[in-house]
Amino acid sequence: MHRVGRKIRDQLRGQIPELFPGIERVVVLYYDKSGKCGGEDLMQSGQGYRSHTLLADSMLSYLKELAGKAPGYLWLSPSQLPFETRTAGGGQLDIFAELSYTVLQLRIKSEDGLDLYYLFFRDDQSNLGISRNQSPLDTAQKALIGSLAYRFVRMLYDNNLEYKAFIVEFTELNQRIFGGKSKDNDPGIPAKWIESWANNRLKTASDDCGISLQLSSDAVEKLSRVTDFETANRALEQAIRFTLMNAVVLSLNEAVVEAAYIRFDLPESPASSVKATELNPALSRNRMKKTASFLDKLEAAAYKILKSGDELTGSAVGRSMEKPISAPAITDAIRKNRENILQLLEQHPEKWQLIRSYFKPLTNILPESDSRKIG
Repeated sequence: MHRVGRKIRDQLRGQIPELFPGIERVVVLYYDKSGKCGGEDLMQSGQGYRSHTLLADSMLSYLKELAGKAPGYLWLSPSQLPFETRTAGGGQLDIFAELSYTVLQLRIKSEDGLDLYYLFFRDDQSNLGISRNQSPLDTAQKALIGSLAYRFVRMLYDNNLEYKAFIVEFTELNQRIFGGKSKDNDPGIPAKWIESWANNRLKTASDDCGISLQLSSDAVEKLSRVTDFETANRALEQAIRFTLMNAVVLSLNEAVVEAAYIRFDLPESPASSVKATELNPALSRNRMKKTASFLDKLEAAAYKILKSGDELTGSAVGRSMEKPISAPAITDAIRKNRENILQLLEQHPEKWQLIRSYFKPLTNILPESDSRKIG
């Protein structure tokens, strides 16, 4: 039973050190549809690795929670891992703790259930096949590594372990992006990898600014010509900024990042991510308008549930919306728009009375001193 999923996990656990030379540790956890869970821990030992079985029963609630989330990747600090002893004061990490996020979590959904991979990186680029590069990994580089690693592993699952060619390509890609060269002196970065990375970045910008962004095929081809990630990243951020400015001026809800917006002759300063407030106040107003619309939909769904006599839960509200969504999606949307929601609730104390008083995902973000509750 579950032979396919187990075969992939076993193969990948042994192959990850080939993808990331000298990686210190790999932990693999699984949670199948029957509720069973388990894991393996592969640790560097001398010139090789030693493996032992992990007892995952104590992590069952953690695995159940992750099974309800979308597949993807996430960078974590060792103090945030369920199988590590938590250190004192390891709760909320501040902005300066970014360098401590050296563990890459990959969440893969298979026909058997959920597979989790935890890759323990050193805090420099030496795991990428660049033996003498001790420069720390920055946020943008981690985003690219996470995206590439996730999509690589996902391809292995989709292609039923036809992985040998992928391993060669992936190792070459890392060296090309972070070292600027490859064995065959290919001058560019493969378009399919650039497209995956760029679309992930566009999705983040779209969520932040409330305008749907897409990347043209010509833009993908142009980005793939460059030989280093920093140049590509800087060009993409500038193109996103220009595209959003045009969208605001033309009052567009959707926009395309065209090849003409991508320039490689920009000053060699670190690329900064686009933020809505620094582009134009109209972007902030647009996002605030969408947040208010989201609250209106939650309130309408809550009213339907109240009339039916059902309990006001996230699942029930999600099912009752015009376009049904899951409870985790509602919670995530509330969390991402927390500041706007709190501002709207303060500006309009007469609105959204049901959800601000009785809908737990929303009341959980209210300050403890908040007294705007229905008696």
